Amino acid sequence: MVIGENQKFLSALITFKVDIDMAQGIPSNNLTSDAKSFFKNQLGVELKTSDEAVKNEKIKKFVEQAINKTNSKVVSKAANVRKWELLPTDFSISGGELTPTLKLKRKVTEKKYQKLVD
Repeated sequence: MVIGENQKFLSALITFKVDIDMAQGIPSNNLTSDAKSFFKNQLGVELKTSDEAVKNEKIKKFVEQAINKTNSKVVSKAANVRKWELLPTDFSISGGELTPTLKLKRKVTEKKYQKLVD
């Protein structure tokens, strides 16, 4: 989620693809097999959970490089993402960040993570 409204610059909250408990609709902290494979094949890192991913320096460096690469292609400096944070929990309906049709509730999410946004 990119945040910029009423802010001095753009920032982003980044989540990982995790398994969802389909009975309760609650995201676990277990990375999906796709995410595990990506990290292993692209970065040589074996991870099982989003908590491990958030703390891993190779993951942080990879995300920073991806953001820098994207920033180098933006039209103006105002479109640069200057700050970002990795979240250990994915956005979900039960967490209040998503609608039943899986649209992001931006104001709710921003308020929930207000300390990080500030």
